[in-house]
Amino acid sequence: MKVYLVFTILLICCATSKQEKAIDSMETLQVEIVGHQVDEIQKISFSFDGVILTLKDTTLEDEDVSWKGLNYYYKSDLFFTAETSWNNPNVITRVLVNSQLLKTKDGLGVGENFESIRSHIIFNSWSEFPDGYVAFKDSSDMRITYVMNTEPYPQLRVEALTIEKLPPTLKVQNVIVMQ
Repeated sequence: MKVYLVFTILLICCATSKQEKAIDSMETLQVEIVGHQVDEIQKISFSFDGVILTLKDTTLEDEDVSWKGLNYYYKSDLFFTAETSWNNPNVITRVLVNSQLLKTKDGLGVGENFESIRSHIIFNSWSEFPDGYVAFKDSSDMRITYVMNTEPYPQLRVEALTIEKLPPTLKVQNVIVMQ
């Protein structure tokens, strides 16, 4: 009888435990999160640097449209947000990285200055983004976009860009990883 009880407890523990996957780069986000079903992602415990990320559901809104998101926290800081779209609320279509800790395989990420990403971007890709945004696609992986913090340089939001006009100290505010 004791063996049966121990076996039952073990079976319940194994059946309810989450699978764990390590996130170690932006590229890992593409493989493990982007393009996957929300309910599938919620069953996985993601970790970074040996620490399990905390997951909280969220709702994102823009121009009276809302969609689902999953906020992942490293310790107490927002690490990244996995987003669906208003067209398909069941599949993650992009990830917004907020943390300076997570980098691309080339070592690039949030907090880098323009000078350090310059040789890794497609400069003319800035024109593909809405007015007011200064962002560049990664030259080795166009699914990765560096969004720049133009707050200290408001003139950059209203004029056509040339590479010479960009201050070398312009910083990456966040990184978007797309499908």
